[in-house]
Amino acid sequence: MLLSEPDQKMFAKYYGHRSLLADDGFWDDVLKVYMNINIPMPWALTEGSIKRFTNYLVCPPGECGECCNKPWFTPVTQADLERMGHNDPQALQTAIEHLVVGKTGIMNIQGPCPFLRDNFCSIYSYRPDCCRSFPIQTEIHAKVNLDGQEVEQMWVRVKCKPGVNVVRGMFREMMAKESRLLLLPNLNIVMENS
Repeated sequence: MLLSEPDQKMFAKYYGHRSLLADDGFWDDVLKVYMNINIPMPWALTEGSIKRFTNYLVCPPGECGECCNKPWFTPVTQADLERMGHNDPQALQTAIEHLVVGKTGIMNIQGPCPFLRDNFCSIYSYRPDCCRSFPIQTEIHAKVNLDGQEVEQMWVRVKCKPGVNVVRGMFREMMAKESRLLLLPNLNIVMENS
């Protein structure tokens, strides 16, 4: 198996380290090396896993806004637009003005979020689903075999320190349940031989 360039960087620096979960420097490097790269996670994408994952996100409103200030596409569903229209017709109009259709036909809000005001989300209670599930990337529909079942795999895009802390928390939770798991420098998990 060939390693990607980011994976090669992480293995070059951390190969053989056995306590990556507790290594703050490792997690700082995860942010630097994997920034804005979709990373496959060893979990199925389910409502339960999304809820557990987002429960780890500590991002107080008004303190950052980094993820909303970047010029990238925000996937918006028809349900998102309907929710906006039901709660705030002006927000719906603003969303429509910023929509572009992507290569896959997904509607996107392009550029920095038009709803961010002084690093606060002005539509927080009815924001798009992709914002609710940040840093999970719900628009990637990759199937993987987990525990003998084909499921949709969870993917994460690391954009900030709170996003890295979410990934770290989920790995901590997983590894607490099974002591023989070993975290690799490319954020894969393997079972150690006894």
